[in-house]
Amino acid sequence: MDTQDRKRPRTEIDAEEDIKQGLTQHPTLYFEDGNLLLRCHQTLFFVHRTLLAKHSVVFRDLITGNTATMNGMACLTTDDDTEDMESLLQMVYDGMYVDTEVLTIETFPKIAGLLRICTKYDIQRPRIAILDRLRIEWPIALNKHDAKCEELARRLREPGAAAEDLIVHPAAVIALLRDCGYSGVDLLSPLFYDLSSRVWQIGTPITGHHFAPLEPEDIERFTIGLNALRNSQMVSCMCPASALAHGPGPGEPQRAVCAAEAARLWTNVVGWKISQQQTLQCDPIGEWKTFPALFRAQLPPARASQLCNACCLRLLAAVENIRTTMWDSMPAFFKLA
Repeated sequence: MDTQDRKRPRTEIDAEEDIKQGLTQHPTLYFEDGNLLLRCHQTLFFVHRTLLAKHSVVFRDLITGNTATMNGMACLTTDDDTEDMESLLQMVYDGMYVDTEVLTIETFPKIAGLLRICTKYDIQRPRIAILDRLRIEWPIALNKHDAKCEELARRLREPGAAAEDLIVHPAAVIALLRDCGYSGVDLLSPLFYDLSSRVWQIGTPITGHHFAPLEPEDIERFTIGLNALRNSQMVSCMCPASALAHGPGPGEPQRAVCAAEAARLWTNVVGWKISQQQTLQCDPIGEWKTFPALFRAQLPPARASQLCNACCLRLLAAVENIRTTMWDSMPAFFKLA
């Protein structure tokens, strides 16, 4: 180094050397007081090794075992995506804050990359935060699932809204979770059901664009589960025994009358709608949510009926029970448990 170079900032000299090698210093994550170079392809980050080691045992071990240098500084080379590493380092320097408030098709790639890299380097706090955010979008609780569907329906009524633009495709999320070693039924079950409802996104063949991220095993799970779900839907066209079980009491002589009326109503409401409105069969959970109101329109006080009061209540309870049972059966349908 000549006398003129000794008067120049070290970072300026390093930058010139980096340019000669085709490398680029990151504009905001190259700190003058850093003590560790991180090289991701052609991008250099200059960071603080103690901060990385504090949040990641994996980084700590890599730093400890690293002997490579560049420009006289310890240099750790990784094969990570540059944008993913940028997101990770920004999060570390921002106090481990992860912005997951809005999940859209635009924000999902960044969140997905962050989850992958946090999983790789075993940084649990942001990983947990991202998984929690995904659980909000695909909740396991049926009442929360209903609320998300209502919210989506409201958004779709807005001018210019299109489902394929608003919704992160569940196949992409399933593939992401598999990449990150996550197999929890709490997320995968609602995701597979969501996938089964995307008839408008299923092309020919089934391994087209929307299913491309899935592993063969998950495509098989989807196929088996879709068949089981549709079979459950069609079996439900028949009035369940619980709705025909006229109990003992003053109305005992009406057993046959109530049974016949319950079966008739079930066929007219459930059987007709399922058999005639094929487009609704892609979302049986949503479809069954509409049935109680349809039954109430045929029962007292809305309309006179031969059903006794107890059987009216029993009929409505049977509808709710079928819907809840169907939702709770998703892990079994899709071979997730």
